Amino acid sequence: MTIQKVKGLLSRLLRVPVSDLLLAYESPKMPGREIELENDQQSLQFYSVENGDCLLVRW
Repeated sequence: MTIQKVKGLLSRLLRVPVSDLLLAYESPKMPGREIELENDQQSLQFYSVENGDCLLVRW
């Protein structure tokens, strides 16, 4: 799934414009390190997001 599709789902769920959403994730493998998901065309797999990781949503 692309970052753009995730943002679209979150936009509908949270009723926030897609342009206002900022996504990042944290992995238990790298505690305290936040990785920004900045390229909307890339997939979650590109960023190595795995089960157990925490998706961070800001607006």
